[in-house]
Amino acid sequence: MITATRCVLSQISPEIAARLNTGSFWHSLGFARLWHTMGGREVVWVVSDKRKPIAAMSGVEFGRGPVVRFQAMPDGCYFALCPLTDDAVDSAKVIAALLDGLYHYGYVKIHLNDYFGQLTPTAHFTPQPQATLLVDISAPDWQPPDKALQSEIRKAQRDGVEAETFEASAHMKAFLQLMHATETRHGREPKYNDQFFAELARLAIEDKRVHWLQVMRGKEAAASHIYFVDGELALHWQAYLDKAHSALKPNQFLLYAAADGLRPQE
Repeated sequence: MITATRCVLSQISPEIAARLNTGSFWHSLGFARLWHTMGGREVVWVVSDKRKPIAAMSGVEFGRGPVVRFQAMPDGCYFALCPLTDDAVDSAKVIAALLDGLYHYGYVKIHLNDYFGQLTPTAHFTPQPQATLLVDISAPDWQPPDKALQSEIRKAQRDGVEAETFEASAHMKAFLQLMHATETRHGREPKYNDQFFAELARLAIEDKRVHWLQVMRGKEAAASHIYFVDGELALHWQAYLDKAHSALKPNQFLLYAAADGLRPQE
C-alpha cells in the first residue's frame, strides 16, 4: 500500500536529506528552512510503498492550531517531487497518495504551484491555471529581441554600470535601504523582513542556485535582482530599483547580465 506521511526534519534520514538537497532547488532543505524568518516551519512529506520511502516533497507550513496552511513552495516558487529510489514507481499512485495525505492531514489551505505539470486533478483539489513568461537564453549569442532594450543595455555599459555578485558585508545595508524604498514607492509594506534577506544571503554562500546580483552607484544600490536556479530553469524572483538611478538602466542591464551569467557554458 502506498501512503504519504508528514515528517519534521528530525524524522528524515541522512539519505533522504541528501536526495532532497542534491535534487531540485525546490526540494532543498536550506530553502525550506529560510521561511523560519517569516513564521514558517519546513516539513517533508514522504511517500512510502510498504514502508519503503519512494518519493518526498519539501514544503512549508504557516499558522498554528486549527488554521495551519501548507505551501510547496511559498510565494511563486514551485512544487517538485523528489524520487527516493532508482526503481520504477507508479507515479500516478504516488501523486494520489501524496494528495490524499495532504487533504486528510487537516490543513485549512493547501497551495501547490505545479509548474512542471506533475499533479493530476482530484476531487479534493481545484486547479487554477496561471501563466508566466518564458525566455530561452540558451543560444551563445543571445540578445533581447527588442532593439530599444538592446540600446538601453549598451547605454548602461557605456555609463560603467556593472553587475556585482551580492555579498552581505558589502551590499546588505544598501540593499535593505533600496528594498524598503521600493516597497514604499509602491505603497505597501515589505513582503519580507530584514532577517529573511540576511538568511537568504547566507544561503547564497552555501547554495549557488541562489543567484543574487546588484548594481551599486557609490554607496547606494541602484538595482538588485534575485534569481533561483533549478537545472536549466532560472526563476526571476525579486527585483528592486532606485528610480533616482533609472536613467542608468540598471534593471535592464541586470536582466541581461543574469542571462549571460546563467547561460549554459560550452
